[in-house]
Amino acid sequence: MASAHTAELINDFLGSTQVFASSVNNVIEKRLLRKVGPRQLTSSQFKLLKLVGLTDAQLIGDVAAFLGVSNAAASKAVDKLVRQGLLVRNEAQRDRRAIQLSLTASSRRVLAACHGSGGKLTAELIRDIFLPAFQNPILERLDDQVVVTVNGPRSALNTDIVANTGQS
Repeated sequence: MASAHTAELINDFLGSTQVFASSVNNVIEKRLLRKVGPRQLTSSQFKLLKLVGLTDAQLIGDVAAFLGVSNAAASKAVDKLVRQGLLVRNEAQRDRRAIQLSLTASSRRVLAACHGSGGKLTAELIRDIFLPAFQNPILERLDDQVVVTVNGPRSALNTDIVANTGQS
């Protein structure tokens, strides 16, 4: 019975971390877009540009599945980005149902600004948004270290080493 409860707690924790990570990603993407993207570019459109930049998506169904929308909605999203000059849409020569999507110079610049330079802009946003929330004068006095007792023995942890003292 205890193992079922433990498994449930682990699943809850993993689900919560996934929701948290997704929320953090959304906040960062929105801030990145505000900083470097065209004003009219939405998060969903930005994800579509990243999909095209990273894959060879050639079917509207692939785009729809990625975005979690209908084929009609995906086609409209692609058309809007084509009108904005951020995507080029061509019919595939072998299969007219398939499309070939490619980035324009403008959309490449947006993606490079957001994710280029080794993630410098993303790192700056994380530093500016999240690090102030983790500043804590009590923890700072601990000098990045803590001693805890786990199932008997004491463990000392710091940013450099983990040591088990073997003492209870």
